Amino acid sequence: MNKKPKPKPSLQARIGELKDELKQRDARIRELRNDLNKAEALISEEREHVEDANALIDSWIEAFEMRQDESGKWSYSPWFDAAQVARDEWEKLVKEWNKNVTLFNNTIAPRNVGRPLAASEAQQAQIIKLHKAGKSERAIAEELTLSRRTVTTGHQQEARHRPH
Repeated sequence: MNKKPKPKPSLQARIGELKDELKQRDARIRELRNDLNKAEALISEEREHVEDANALIDSWIEAFEMRQDESGKWSYSPWFDAAQVARDEWEKLVKEWNKNVTLFNNTIAPRNVGRPLAASEAQQAQIIKLHKAGKSERAIAEELTLSRRTVTTGHQQEARHRPH
C-alpha cells in the first residue's frame, strides 16, 4: 500500500487561511474586551451599591445610638429604652390632658342629662306658682294638661335651683 503524499497547499491558500484565523482571533478579542468592560461596569455598580448600603447602616448606627457588645453584635437598647421612657411620659401627659379636658368641658359647657322637660318655661313657672300655692302634683298636672312626671320633674328642678 502505497501512500500518496498530501499535496502541499499553495502559498496563496495558506496565506488566506492565516488571514481568516487572524480575523477570527481579532473578533474573539473584541468579544472578550466587551465582556471585560461589562464585567468592570457591573463590579463598579456593585461597589457603589455596597458603599451606599454601608453608609445607610452607619447612619442607622448613629441615629439609633447603637453600641457593639463584646460578641460583636450591635444593639440599640439604650435608644429603645429612652424612646420607651419618652412614650410613657407622653401617655401620662395625654391622660392628664384628657382629665383636664373633661373637667373644662363640665365647667364651661355642662351637658344636660336626660330628656328635655316636656313643659315650656311659662308652664314651668305655673307649676312652681301652683306648687307654692299648695296644690298637689296630680291637681297641677290635670290643670295644665301635663303628665304627672313632667310636673314632678319641673318641681324638682325648681327645688334644685333654689338657694339653700
